Amino acid sequence: MAGDQPWQWTHNVGGGDCFRLFDPAGKRVLPAAMRTAYERQGPCLTEVTYAGRTGDGLAHAVTVSLARTDDLVRGTYHLRLDVCQPTDFSRFVIFQVGADTYSYTGERKLAVGDENGPVREWPAQWGGARYRTAPHECTGRVPWLSLHEAVSRAGQEARARGQSGAPGAWANRGIVIRSWQARLGGRPARPWVREYGVNARGADTSTLDILPPPELTRLLPGDYVDAIFEHLVMPQSAADYYGPNRALRAALQVHADTWRLIHREAVGNDRRIDLASGSLLARYPAVKVQTVSDTAAFTLSGGLGYVPITFTGLSSPFGLALLCDDQPVDQSVHGQDFWQTDFDPVTRSWSRTYNVPVNDDRPRHLRLRRRSD
Repeated sequence: MAGDQPWQWTHNVGGGDCFRLFDPAGKRVLPAAMRTAYERQGPCLTEVTYAGRTGDGLAHAVTVSLARTDDLVRGTYHLRLDVCQPTDFSRFVIFQVGADTYSYTGERKLAVGDENGPVREWPAQWGGARYRTAPHECTGRVPWLSLHEAVSRAGQEARARGQSGAPGAWANRGIVIRSWQARLGGRPARPWVREYGVNARGADTSTLDILPPPELTRLLPGDYVDAIFEHLVMPQSAADYYGPNRALRAALQVHADTWRLIHREAVGNDRRIDLASGSLLARYPAVKVQTVSDTAAFTLSGGLGYVPITFTGLSSPFGLALLCDDQPVDQSVHGQDFWQTDFDPVTRSWSRTYNVPVNDDRPRHLRLRRRSD
């Protein structure tokens, strides 16, 4: 990190959490009975579920995924909360970046928007262990949050002394809400966001918290949240990125260190599927299609980097071929090493996952078939 050399370790801009519950007295109620299920190990797509409960009233699960790509880190989190008993709270955070107790960076500006652009941008107000902004309802079809103009802890201290920060590339962060369904307090609810100033491990910074509606202080049986969040780690400048993705580099050259890069992710990676055969099961973290007789076909519009695509319900993991615009997809380096196969012991069927490069906005026609077809 300190040597600022390519292909070495980068700095830590980590920090995030979900389902942080504080009782009416302000004491945190910790999660318990946690269990972990490793569903997919990669290399094309990972899938790990962490499930447990908080207090007597909340059951929750978070499925975390990363996909192979060539541009930036996109962590995808599928959150599910079910309320079993009435639960009173003084603060309940559904999702946050960074975290109250863990955040190794500090962004000087924050922004909230949707597919049409920004709704608000403001200077961050670090520290204080309290909310720094009024609640803001996340609107639009694709809400997003940007944390930008980040500086390191060393950078914060150096700037206070009138010096430059630590050497090495830094990064900004962002959140895109890909799907949201919720019933909170017995009523349908949209996500809300507030800036929260914290002192995380000795340094003042801020989080962006996704919250229930501001008037709510009690969760009721039957309440739930089912949501998918993308957590983005964005290079701050084109000089910091030396990967092969030209589209990202071009965007960084024009919009580096601004909310525009998170807006680009929200809109550009908004995947649209037109099915010709098969059944669409999901769009995130992967475009997931149930096959019919081991075949499926659809048109993909939208996407950034390498879009993960999973075909399920296969009778066998062998003898398959993916075509994109009628051309075979072959990313092999050492033979059959560019796709991933997983077995479902419940259905006793297989799945096949690919990562399809998308570098422009033209539609792509994808078809899975048996090689003997």
